[in-house]
Amino acid sequence: MDEYFKNMSKIMEESAKGMQDFNQAMAKGATQMYYMGTAEAVISIIITIAMIYYIFRSYSLAKEAERKIKNLELRFYELEEHIEKTTGEKIRHRAFFD
Repeated sequence: MDEYFKNMSKIMEESAKGMQDFNQAMAKGATQMYYMGTAEAVISIIITIAMIYYIFRSYSLAKEAERKIKNLELRFYELEEHIEKTTGEKIRHRAFFD
């Protein structure tokens, strides 16, 4: 009977050790999953910020381009007026200037 209890005690110790190893492996896996989830969230936030920056940058560049085009149009109108004043010909509705 004493042999039986020794075997049972040994089996219980091995089982406890196995459960402890299993719990450590599970804790390590859970920690890795947590870190991976955190890394994914940070990367997602960085990508979102980059996209927002790119959109606003593109918008501001488009506004600047639109402003430059309007300035060019005004300069063409001024050039047309100057040519009309100096030459005396009407050129506003010709194909090249329209």
